Amino acid sequence: MNILVAEDEVMALEEIEYLLQAYKTRHSVYTAQNAFMILELCQKVRPDVLITDIRMPQMDGLELIGALKKNFPDMEAIIISGYDDFSFARKGMQLGVKEYLLKPLKEKALHHAVDKVLFELQEERVKKRKLSDWTLIRELLGQGNDMSEYLVGESCGIVMSFLGNEGNLDVWDPTLQIQVDDIKGLPSETCIVYPDSKRQCVIVPCQSKDAIVHQLGGWARKIHEAILCQRCAVHTTYFIKESGETFHSAYALGLQRIERQMKLDSSTITDGYSKNTNPDLSRTWEKVRVLEIYLSKRELQKVRPEIDKIMGELKILQLTVKELIIFITDMLTALQYNLTKSLSKKIVEIDEIAVSIKKMSSYEELGEWLQQQLFVYVNKLGTNNLDARELVQMLMHQIKHDFEAPDSLQQFAKEHHVSVGYLSRMFKTVLGINFSDYLLEIRMERAMALLGIGTLSLAEVSHRAGYDDPKYFSQLFKKTYGITPSEYGKQKKNSPQIGKKL
Repeated sequence: MNILVAEDEVMALEEIEYLLQAYKTRHSVYTAQNAFMILELCQKVRPDVLITDIRMPQMDGLELIGALKKNFPDMEAIIISGYDDFSFARKGMQLGVKEYLLKPLKEKALHHAVDKVLFELQEERVKKRKLSDWTLIRELLGQGNDMSEYLVGESCGIVMSFLGNEGNLDVWDPTLQIQVDDIKGLPSETCIVYPDSKRQCVIVPCQSKDAIVHQLGGWARKIHEAILCQRCAVHTTYFIKESGETFHSAYALGLQRIERQMKLDSSTITDGYSKNTNPDLSRTWEKVRVLEIYLSKRELQKVRPEIDKIMGELKILQLTVKELIIFITDMLTALQYNLTKSLSKKIVEIDEIAVSIKKMSSYEELGEWLQQQLFVYVNKLGTNNLDARELVQMLMHQIKHDFEAPDSLQQFAKEHHVSVGYLSRMFKTVLGINFSDYLLEIRMERAMALLGIGTLSLAEVSHRAGYDDPKYFSQLFKKTYGITPSEYGKQKKNSPQIGKKL
């Protein structure tokens, strides 16, 4: 902030400037020997705090405060006087003077007065900024008053950023929110607001469209890079709000642009006007046809590797989420028809495809989801033609992904009409371990993930991991990892990066 000192006595002026040395690291201190010099200086420097002697020639301190308050109503004043005269103090209070200090000036008293005034100014600015930000947010969301000053106006630049994808749980970390000063060259009048927990909107003012159009892209890239520390994908777009255009309409168009550019596994930034080219999906469809063959023959052990190949192709093509939803919908529809010669037995409802993909942040998640949907679908079609190896693949998948997964080999064998002994031997041949050991491993991994949440009771974790007896669960956990579930939970809380394998 700008601190101005008016004192006609040179020695007294130098003393005050000396006592204010501690403030020069964070504020600017200006001095003048009379009121007229201060008035002239104020044409160049907007005053935040005025420290003035009440007795000065030509114009005294109270007159100076009154003159400055007309142009700078938010300015705060501190009066210094050698006269303990209540009439001066009373008139000063009428002018909004915060502090009245007597000569000889003491350092502690001056610092206390200045600190108090600076703190109150900062508090008031924060309050006004929050109110101004809230007014702007309401305009962006279309909830503002028709007479609002934000409704229309000159052109300005808008940089909008969105965390993650539309349906996932990523939100802004308040400690990582950027400030105007963080972006070099960004005008100080720039406003940064958060219409909700996933969106950031930067409003860059300008006198004309031409004055900002060539700089906005550079600022947008700096803003985008600054918020990549949010530890998830960030999607940024930037554009000009035209003169006379409402903030609400500009904001709505920005949201549409971001939705069109979103991708899995990567952050994106566009100028809001670029158009996507049609991707060549011929190689990807070739792999879908191979996947269809494996599904029709029930060669389930080959399904996930082929899905991973498809995911790899899609990742290379860098499809947007919108394009990805269209492709996956077409892919599942084609598989469904070719497997059943019918469009009635859907693998996944069309609406569910879009909702599910919008919650994802990686192709790995998408691959897991696809495998689960296809395995469930094949199971619905019937598993009489599956050999034991294929059933092992299906059993492994159900144990990993289905909360209601079978907890015994006998149960699964009975449901699928196969020999328990043969299925048991094939399970060990495929995985190299017994079914019971595999089930224990999966349950313990699930338990660790649940304990890492930190909000579930031991009984809840035990039940969700598949054990009705918490005491027995605790014994198994300690036998497996060498520590109790409670001890692991404490370690996870103190060190979030602790690995799964203890």
